Amino acid sequence: ENLKNDGSERPHHPTLFEYYRAKTGEGDSCCAVVPGKDKLHVLTYSTDELFGEKFGAKFCKVQDMTDSATWTVLKGVMDTNHPRLVIVNFPSVDVAGHDSTWTGYLRALREADSLVYLLWNKIQSDSIYKDKTTMFLSSDHGRHDDAHGGFQHHGCSCEGCRHIIGLGIGPG
Repeated sequence: ENLKNDGSERPHHPTLFEYYRAKTGEGDSCCAVVPGKDKLHVLTYSTDELFGEKFGAKFCKVQDMTDSATWTVLKGVMDTNHPRLVIVNFPSVDVAGHDSTWTGYLRALREADSLVYLLWNKIQSDSIYKDKTTMFLSSDHGRHDDAHGGFQHHGCSCEGCRHIIGLGIGPG
């Protein structure tokens, strides 16, 4: 869906969380949004009148909008609730990209990569998740290619903006 990028507009169609909870009958702790940005609260449920908040995900507030704080909250949610479906946002790569410092951007990429590695190891060390969990990784957008402003910006139809990273890992 095309939504405002400021957290003021919820999806109008049901989210994956809503479909999952409606189908399984599980409570809200089975689904979680662990945001690196407050505006992502809109991902917890849609405005769809047949689904909506009653089938929404739990919003797990992160006080300090950093990758390390987000990771700490995510670990706690996984240990406490063992949710079946989670969206997590590590914000530092996006923030560093907009700050326009190449070294900061590279540092943020390395940190995000290391946290993805730690997350996969956590999944594989937990008997509830081990060998039963699929993890999908994606960025929220591409970056301009060098001919259109480089890593600092995003949002046009250049080659860099049209392509995002994707990773799927797990059984099957």
